[in-house]
Amino acid sequence: MHNPNIPGYDLHECLGVGAQSAVYSAVCRETAEPCAVKVLRPQWESHPHAIKLLQRETRALAGLRHPHVVQIKRAFVIRAPHFLVMDLLPGRSLRTLLKEGALPVEQIAGILRDLAEALVVVHRAGFAHGDVTPDNIQIAPAGAVLHDFGCARRLEGDLEPNALLGDEAYRAPELTGSRPRSHRRSDLYSLGKTLRDMLVSAGDVPEYFPQLADYLVRPDPAQRPHPQRLVNELHLYQVGKTSLRRAS
Repeated sequence: MHNPNIPGYDLHECLGVGAQSAVYSAVCRETAEPCAVKVLRPQWESHPHAIKLLQRETRALAGLRHPHVVQIKRAFVIRAPHFLVMDLLPGRSLRTLLKEGALPVEQIAGILRDLAEALVVVHRAGFAHGDVTPDNIQIAPAGAVLHDFGCARRLEGDLEPNALLGDEAYRAPELTGSRPRSHRRSDLYSLGKTLRDMLVSAGDVPEYFPQLADYLVRPDPAQRPHPQRLVNELHLYQVGKTSLRRAS
């Protein structure tokens, strides 16, 4: 299958395929700068709902500048071909790393803190990510980066009909049922499920982490922590571990 023809960009490797879109590594012809290009798949190119979701993803990422959130460089979402130009992230997905073996406890703490910081920024902009899973977390040399905002939505309120929801295995309970509602802490539930994935093969870990996972996946979203509180807790944990290592 041929790569899409996108004006101004040469598309190379397909990095991932979603329900309505695909992401390719690319190079800007004008600047020779490497980037990632997200395009609607051919069968969705003219579909109003798919176009609306890509426009919403653009709004969610517009103006966000944070080392743990993928950066959007340009957006072409008004007329066909519809596509986004984003950072080409180095490293590997968290899913890939977990398949290769257990992660050190210090790395788990760092990944959690990076993601909590990312969610603070995204939520402050008025959006929920909507699909926090190991597939949408890139582990780069500078830390974890949250990407793929294809399921992004406004923080709170009833979900619109035909809303694109994230991976069911990581989906918060308030997003299911006869009247699904978005909550500002639905992303925290997905983060808790992701933490449990990291703990499966981690072996002997401090009791803090399983307890934290249980805290994050509480059925009542109001009982889950605010992401900034999580950032603060993990900072204290990391400082404590650093102090212990220095003392020894």
